[in-house]
Amino acid sequence: MTAPDVPRVGRRIRVGIRDVAAAAGVSITTVSDALNGKGRLPDTTRVHVREVADRLGYRPSAAARTLRTGRSGLLGLTTTMRSTEPFALTEFAWFAELVRSATATALDRGYALVVLPASSPHDVWGNVALDGTIVVDPVDDDPLVHELLRRGVPVVSGGHPGSTPVYGWVDNDHAAAVRSVLDHLADAGARRIGLLAAADGPG
Repeated sequence: MTAPDVPRVGRRIRVGIRDVAAAAGVSITTVSDALNGKGRLPDTTRVHVREVADRLGYRPSAAARTLRTGRSGLLGLTTTMRSTEPFALTEFAWFAELVRSATATALDRGYALVVLPASSPHDVWGNVALDGTIVVDPVDDDPLVHELLRRGVPVVSGGHPGSTPVYGWVDNDHAAAVRSVLDHLADAGARRIGLLAAADGPG
């Protein structure tokens, strides 16, 4: 069997925007406008182009989109709570739920989520092109946040950021939560209430 006769089993040929344009009988610009919701095109043309793209299995190139828009479509998520095990926090239900919810919300808005431990060296973060980062439980004057901001990466925090200049933050009303818990215990008849909490810092 000669080389040209060898069947290409399992090999998938990537469909490009030129293929969609040829199959739809329109220009490449029309395909781009139709798929990105731009330009002044008749609705029938947009629908036709999208149907052809779906039929051919066309998927936009992430690399081309990054070059065109300057965005990677990636969001980072980290926490400044230190641990000898980089992903130890994933064992906690609240953190796992936070990651799940953040991932689902990011996907709904066309982003993917990258989870990295705060203990990662700064050059690791620099090797990942991020459009923004969520920092959970930031510490005051966090060096990681300052490094991300220095690189021009927008940062928001889950928890009060203290003096760290993040773009925005969301936090719980801890005082109200404690009052609610104490009131509940008092109503249940508790008179001597203790608090069991982890010690701050290492150890």
